[in-house]
Parts: sequence; structure tokens; C-alpha cells
Amino acid sequence: RGLRVVGTTVFAMLDEGVRYSKDDGATWTPLPGAETLAASDAVFDPTTGQLLIGSDSRGLVRVPLP
Repeated sequence: RGLRVVGTTVFAMLDEGVRYSKDDGATWTPLPGAETLAASDAVFDPTTGQLLIGSDSRGLVRVPLP
């Protein structure tokens, strides 16, 4: 549903949850705190060092970067 790049990490927002890759998409790992969260988009908040994720069911959710 969406991709976001923060530094060298790529985040994918999916219906099944948020995944991240630190190797240009070769491997994808569930993002702790958003493993099963149906997400539509995300933005990085540099003041907190967290990812702010837009969720269909839970509104806005903040999780720390991996």
C-alpha cells in the first residue's frame, strides 16, 4: 500500500502489517509494534526517532525504528 525510506531502511505498509528491509528489499522483517497492523502510509518523526504509521483500524500509531 505504500513505501517509505528512512536513511538506509525501506518500510513497506501492507494490509498484513508493516515490514522493513535494510538490504534494499532482499529480505523483509516484520516491524516490532506493527507486525499485524494494516497500514496505509507512514512518516518519520525526527524529533522522536519514531515512525508514525497511518492505520485503518487504530488511527495513528508510533513505533521506534528498528
